[in-house]
Amino acid sequence: MCSYTGFEVQALSPDGDIYDLTLDTFFTLGEGGADIYVRNITFAPSVAGVNRLIVRIFDVNGVNSVYSYDVTVAESVVGGGNTVRPSNSSVSTIAPSGNLVNVRYKLRNEVINVPSNEDSTKTYYAARQISGGAFSLMGAEIVAKTQGTYTVYDAYISEDKLNVDTFKFEDATYSDHYTFQVVNNSAPVIEVQGELPAYEAKGATVVLPSVFGYSEYGNAEIDIKVTHKDKPVTTKYDEATNSYSFVGANDGAYTVVYTATYANAKPVTFTHTINVGDVEGPEFEYEGGTQGRQTAGATFEFGTLKLTDSEESESGITITKKLYDPSKEEVSEATVSGSYRTYKDKKNNDTEIKLDKSGDYEVVYTVTDSVGNSTELRYTITVVRAGSSTPTTFTTVSTVLIIVAVVLLAGVIVYVVRFRKVKK
Repeated sequence: MCSYTGFEVQALSPDGDIYDLTLDTFFTLGEGGADIYVRNITFAPSVAGVNRLIVRIFDVNGVNSVYSYDVTVAESVVGGGNTVRPSNSSVSTIAPSGNLVNVRYKLRNEVINVPSNEDSTKTYYAARQISGGAFSLMGAEIVAKTQGTYTVYDAYISEDKLNVDTFKFEDATYSDHYTFQVVNNSAPVIEVQGELPAYEAKGATVVLPSVFGYSEYGNAEIDIKVTHKDKPVTTKYDEATNSYSFVGANDGAYTVVYTATYANAKPVTFTHTINVGDVEGPEFEYEGGTQGRQTAGATFEFGTLKLTDSEESESGITITKKLYDPSKEEVSEATVSGSYRTYKDKKNNDTEIKLDKSGDYEVVYTVTDSVGNSTELRYTITVVRAGSSTPTTFTTVSTVLIIVAVVLLAGVIVYVVRFRKVKK
């Protein structure tokens, strides 16, 4: 019965750091739930090597079993997302590292009221999709083990439509979803009830969903601030819906910051960006400047910039010109930054810049309009040593050695014969 039996999950990097993960879970409604399923556990490993998913199954009597599932990730697929597959390894305890907490939270769909238009003679399953860090779940009580944002989607599905072996959350009928923010045991949790908008038209009234804050000791106070270009924006509160709104009068990004405070606990903040109206950066092109293949020691100059959008005024436009050397470090003496009118034709920062390293330099031009929208252009300059057609790097040397090694392994003996001219 799901009220007395639960599971705990966490995904670990080879160094023991905890990844965020997503899973689908469903159980029978009524009588506490007779069957519990967990499906489609996914996470995106950011470290190559043996990543590990750990699953613990437990009940209220203290009986538990812990299993380990290994995922070996190559460098070439790091961050690609992996569905775990079981291995033969196992562990006896869960002891994750990282920023750990132990915050309890009551989920909403302990019992789902199936709509009246559904067939009441059928058996239904409650379904959830949960995303976040490490956590345990028993019944409707989730215990967050790591700090961060947790998102829960609720749904239901009838038994005749359910295939437990191939179940995906998308197969169920969506009901509701919400997020909550976990920081530590005493700090408040922020819960956003609904979708936060990502984009609104200029001049439109932007309505923010209702937000609640609470800690394990009581309700928290919620403060909201909206800013545009670091200036405060007036908000309006609707007591009936417990929601705020503001008018996006200007183009650009608006930053919404929720702060939850409870007693002497450390406040918790949640930040969201909403783009309004014009969110496209200026169109531009460059002319001249150092380009293509260069010989080590060559002098570098930036090109001149020109706006190509006829509707874009030069007023308020700023530019930045940067140069990065083959080690990806910024050549700070070269940086040109300021207003478009003053610096668009500036070829360097009044300092002679030499391309003295062999390899690929990167040139980056950034143009930003008056509301903060940016457009970026990048290109590469390849620098070679004098008398060389390609830059000599460690990778090049390694490749040559590998080729020689392959030749030797193939059993081919290469003789180098030198001919000497004999004086007559």
